[in-house]
Order: sequence, then C-alpha cells, then structure tokens
Amino acid sequence: MTTPLRPTLLAAVFFVASSASAQATFSLHNPTLIVDGQHLEVQGAPLSQYPFSYFYLSIPDVGTYIVAGHSFDGAQRVGVFNDTYLELSADGRDIQLWSTSRLLSANGLVGAFARLYRTTAEAGDVAIVSSSPIGARQNHAEVLPVRNSSTEEQRRRVAEADHLEAEIARLQSARAQASDERIRLRSEQLRIRAETTTLRRDTEAYQQSVREYEAERRRLESERDRLASYTSAAHRSTRAFAEDVRVLEAERARMITEQRRLASERTRLANESRSIEATVASLSAETRRLTSDRDRLTNEQARLQTERYRLAAEIAELRAAVETGSAETNRFEAERAELEAERERLAASVETRDTDTEAARAALEAERATLQSNRSELAAEVAALRTETATLSSEVLRQRT
Repeated sequence: MTTPLRPTLLAAVFFVASSASAQATFSLHNPTLIVDGQHLEVQGAPLSQYPFSYFYLSIPDVGTYIVAGHSFDGAQRVGVFNDTYLELSADGRDIQLWSTSRLLSANGLVGAFARLYRTTAEAGDVAIVSSSPIGARQNHAEVLPVRNSSTEEQRRRVAEADHLEAEIARLQSARAQASDERIRLRSEQLRIRAETTTLRRDTEAYQQSVREYEAERRRLESERDRLASYTSAAHRSTRAFAEDVRVLEAERARMITEQRRLASERTRLANESRSIEATVASLSAETRRLTSDRDRLTNEQARLQTERYRLAAEIAELRAAVETGSAETNRFEAERAELEAERERLAASVETRDTDTEAARAALEAERATLQSNRSELAAEVAALRTETATLSSEVLRQRT
C-alpha cells in the first residue's frame, strides 16, 4: 500500500504537470468514449495538437466541454490525463475518453480542466471531438481560454519548475506508485462491483435456497414423522415376519422330510408304474388271448348249443327208450312172475318131468340171466345219460353267465 500524497505535494505535481502540458503534444487515435457506462461513437479523430492548449468535446444530450491541461477562466479541475485515457467527473457525470495512443506526450499524470460552455447538443449516440468550436459561429475570444500575460506567466512557471525539479524527482516514484495504485484500485473497484453484483445474485439465490431449505426441512420433518410411524409399523411387521419365518422354517423341515418321503414314494410308484406297464402289456396280450378264446368259446357255445339241441333230442329219445325199457322190464317182470308161477307149477310135476324140467329150468335160468344183464345195461345207460345231461346243463349255464 502506497502512502497518500499530501495535498500540497499534489498541488505542486499538478502545477508542474500543467506547465509541462503547455509544451506537450496532444494525440487522439481510435477514440472510445464512455459516459456513465454508456459507450458512444466518436467522430473527429484522429486529432493532434502541438503545443497542446485545449480541445472541444461535444456529447449528445449533454453539451460541449472545453478541455485543457491548464487552468483558464471558468474552468475547474475535474479530472486527469493518464497515459492513454482522460477521466472527467463533471456535472455529476463520469466521462472517460480512451485512445490507442498516449493522449499527452508529458510523463505522469496531468490535471484536466474543463468548462461546459454550451448546454445544448444534438440528440443521438455520436460524440464529436475538435480543436475548434463545434456548431454555430461565435466570437473566438468568447470561446478560447484566456491567457493574461502569457509570456511572463510562462517564464514564471519555468522558473518555479526549476525549483520544483528536485521535488518532482522525489515525487516521481510516488506518482508512479499512486498511478499504479489508482489503476489497481480502479480494477479492484470494477472487480468489487462485479463481485457485488454476483454477491447480490448469490444472496438472492441463497435466500431462495434458504426458503427452499425451510420448505424442504418442513417436508423432511413431515417425512421423518411418517417414516417413524412407518418404521414402528415395520418393526412390528418384522417381528411378525420373524415369527412367520420360524414357523416356515419348521414347515420347511417338515416339507423336506415330506419331500424325501414323496421322493421315495415317487420311486416306488415309478417302479410300480413300470410293473403296471409290464402287467398292462401282459394283460394286453392276455386280453388278445382271451378275445381269441372268447371268439373260440362263442363258436364253441354255438356248437354246444347245436349239440345241446342234438343231446336234448337224444335225451328225449333215450327217455322214450328208458320208458320203453321200463315197460319191457315190467313186461319181463310179469313174464318172470308168470315163469315163477309156471316153475312152481312145474315143480309139482318135477318129479315126473325131471329131465324136461331140468332142461326147461336151465333155459329159464339162461333167459333170466340174459334179462338181468339187459336190465343192468339199461340202468347203466340211464345213469350215464343222467350224468351227461347234468354236465351239459351246467356247461350251458356257465356259458350263459
């Protein structure tokens, strides 16, 4: 940080600088004019003047200023020439005139004096610089800065400049430091303005963020309360779920045992299924065989039915034959009785007819044996017929079922 210059020294600096500006060259190239932060186009450049005395600066909607590097009638020191720019603060306005070349050939800072001599100017956005009056014709003596006894004043100033050269040499470094500090402070001012604008935006954004945070905090508190109730319910659900898990674990063990049993049962059923399949195959073959047997039995049944009818006819015939045999037997029995009676009758005359009787007896015995034999054969045939009839009846009944 540089040490502030004392007012007397500043006055001395500007006094010497003013005397030096009288012999300096004024040069304005590619000018840029900024009035209260507004950029204006500048006409009338390039502009050069040696030795520098004054120039006119006409600003739209403001007026025309006479600007010089020394004091003159009605003028006030309102700014400074600093290398490539001129800075003025007049009538409440900040005016900066920039050039791509040095405005004054003098070294260091040079005080700027200005007077507003015309308050009317054309409207627009174009400023004008000139070394002569701008606009209507006027008496040159009314416009130019008046210099009383200019030659004597110049000699006096040169003499005073010789006395102040030592002070100027001492103050030169301080002036350079002050210039650097002013430039730095100007840039710092612009930076602070930018930072202030940024800070204002950030403050507004922060306030908005605070409001959003408060709303979010209220929402989160509500969400926290909701989550607390939800957590309590979740804990209860967790305990119930743990109990369900224990029940399910026991059920799982039981299901594993049941699964193993079912696996064993499935193996057994698979074996039985294979056995049943084999049995089904066997039954299929047996069914085919039984079908064949059924067809064969059907044919046999038809044959037996025919045979039954035949046997029934034969039985009828046999019954008729039995009845005939029975009648014949009865007849034989009657004949035997008659023969017995005849034998008894003959027995009485046996004695007389022994020879004839013996012969007749032998004939009768032979006939009797023959009849007995025939009777036995008939009885055997009747029994065989009855047996065969019973067999056929049972066979027919079985075929029907």
